[in-house]
Amino acid sequence: MGRMYSVTNETVTGVDVSVVQDIFSMIPGASNPCLIHAVYLSQSSDVGDALEAFLEINLTVGHTTTGSGGTQPTANPLNVDDAAWAGTVTNLGANDTTGMTGGTAIIHHQEAFNVRVGMIYIPTPEARIYVPAAVGFQVELMTAPTSEVSLMQTLIFEEL
Repeated sequence: MGRMYSVTNETVTGVDVSVVQDIFSMIPGASNPCLIHAVYLSQSSDVGDALEAFLEINLTVGHTTTGSGGTQPTANPLNVDDAAWAGTVTNLGANDTTGMTGGTAIIHHQEAFNVRVGMIYIPTPEARIYVPAAVGFQVELMTAPTSEVSLMQTLIFEEL
């Protein structure tokens, strides 16, 4: 097993999301492919809302250029004795309002995320998404929420 990392939006209250965006994007280092172990999405602003919102989420591999307009979070090792992630900080993004581009994107998982219930993506080991070295992975929010939501988000991946 390779080194395991988690990435969050690094806030206590969540990120206010109102537009289509890349919730997470990453391009592994030139010799460090990755496996996606889990994606967690939840929100704290629409509790008790009578209208349920379903937002389309795509997990995609293939773009080669990161987006912009968001933040550059830190990939934290799950084992504190492990080395830092080999990818560069500029190749890790959260809440980029301009999405990834270039290359040929392939959707590996598509889901309607119920903002009231949340989304937990934990595939079986055989179904984990493989992200080749120097090729992008993104968690895309394909539909904008009808009202702003405070999104909590976590990505867990393994560097091979």
